[in-house]
Amino acid sequence: MANFYYNGGDRDDVNNYSASNWKKPAKNVTTPISKPETVKFIIPDCFDEDFYIKNREKFSNSSLDYWEWTKFLRFSNAVYSFYRQMSAEFYSNYTPIKPIPEFIDLKLKKENLDDILTSINYAENQLIEQFDKSRRTLKAKVNTIKPLKEVVNYAATAWIMYFANTENLYIKNSINFKNKYAEYDFENDLDILKAYRGCVVMKYLTSKVIDENLITEKINRSNKIYGNIDAEKLTNQLLETVGGFTTYDYNKIQEELLEKLENLNPEYDNLVWFYKNYIKMQETAKKVQEITENNKLLLSTSFEVDGENLYEKLAEFYVFALNLLDDESLDDVFKQDLNIFAKKLGKITKESRETYLQTQDY
Repeated sequence: MANFYYNGGDRDDVNNYSASNWKKPAKNVTTPISKPETVKFIIPDCFDEDFYIKNREKFSNSSLDYWEWTKFLRFSNAVYSFYRQMSAEFYSNYTPIKPIPEFIDLKLKKENLDDILTSINYAENQLIEQFDKSRRTLKAKVNTIKPLKEVVNYAATAWIMYFANTENLYIKNSINFKNKYAEYDFENDLDILKAYRGCVVMKYLTSKVIDENLITEKINRSNKIYGNIDAEKLTNQLLETVGGFTTYDYNKIQEELLEKLENLNPEYDNLVWFYKNYIKMQETAKKVQEITENNKLLLSTSFEVDGENLYEKLAEFYVFALNLLDDESLDDVFKQDLNIFAKKLGKITKESRETYLQTQDY
């Protein structure tokens, strides 16, 4: 990758054309044949082989620095292929509405993903092993050299796009909600409540999978390479590129709608309370499950937390949801949420009841 400019989206070494690949034009051509316009782009320094080679040549091949730059070169090449392939797949599922890097080819021929993963895994391991020999950490070097930080960011983003192919990062939900949000009439009480409801539910769902440790904890990549990466920030950049709400947008929307919620028709008071406490109720359900499991493991954990009995609180939430469902005029979107919620809480309270009663025996 020594050349700074590349034509089109493919590397020069991918297309090994010979003279036999080209046909001569017909002799009786009367109209001049114009050459197709060549698209050129500047490849980022972090993918330019010359950058690594020039830095490597400053040291003898017996030094750690020489081999550090060699391993970074291998890592850069692997990330280049990995990022381009994952981008082609990701943006085929989610159409970008904002500019994407010029070196991405959305028509890139699909390569063998197993080979690409083998290459990036090998390059990562080689990089880690090399810095295990040094007193300087990998993070320290990356943080002081901009192109190295950039290539790690590209790698992290590629892993997030890869993860999005197999796990639900709620990208499509985010796009759909943003489109729906633009259609709401904020002079209409029902639309205001639906907008608030969508925000709360999406905030809860995305918080379970999208956070700053997504790459190291859920995708299981090495903390030595990706420990300083804010995966939530990178995921939000992808969401913005494809026209979805980011995880940060939900807090902003909630704040903007709070005043409007206060002025809604009183008939919506119970639903407003439900969605204002939606995340708290979900967290309570999770804690009750954990306490129940701990007691089954003989860890003797109490349901009493900060002066409140979580099992009893969860049972109250369950009854509250059932009572709301008695309203036959309830809009379908709220009914669906309440049905799912009531079913979940009913199951948890039933499974935890015996453990709860045991903790009440003094």
